[in-house]
Amino acid sequence: MSFCSRSTSLSGSEETTSLPLVASRPFAVLLRLRVTQIVAGIVTVLFGTVACLDPTTRPTLGFGIPAGALTVLAAALHMQASRRQFHAALAGSSTLFFGSGGSRQATLLQVIRPLLPTLACVLASLLLLVLACMALGGNDRNLVALGVLHSISALVVLCTEALVWALRWHWTVKSHY
Repeated sequence: MSFCSRSTSLSGSEETTSLPLVASRPFAVLLRLRVTQIVAGIVTVLFGTVACLDPTTRPTLGFGIPAGALTVLAAALHMQASRRQFHAALAGSSTLFFGSGGSRQATLLQVIRPLLPTLACVLASLLLLVLACMALGGNDRNLVALGVLHSISALVVLCTEALVWALRWHWTVKSHY
């Protein structure tokens, strides 16, 4: 049984790919990645709650609570939107990557509106990563330990989001041509 020789049928044609993640069904892969992002968001909320217990970490790493909540919200909204219209979402991202080729011209607001939760999640994770890196230079062991944990959870969220967008781009290019 070869793990790397699965077939994919995004456009109905059978192809073989060497990457198991790309060879899977696109909707199932996106759901798995979004679930990973939700778990990372919940962990970030928990670390933020722990940071709020200590007065020295409360001002900086307590930001993990809203950052994790934004991550969970953004991932949940994307999962809900993807369930409703996955192929239309790929077509929408094709206008984002290739411009609108049809008669209907997409305005900037129509393209950016679905991206707002993602942008909020990414900005909150980047801010949390900066705060966590600042905490790594502290003298308090709790501050440094929570800084490391927050850094890891923020990097998981950011890497997952980057992977989602890379795969969406790949599937859009594949279905566009």
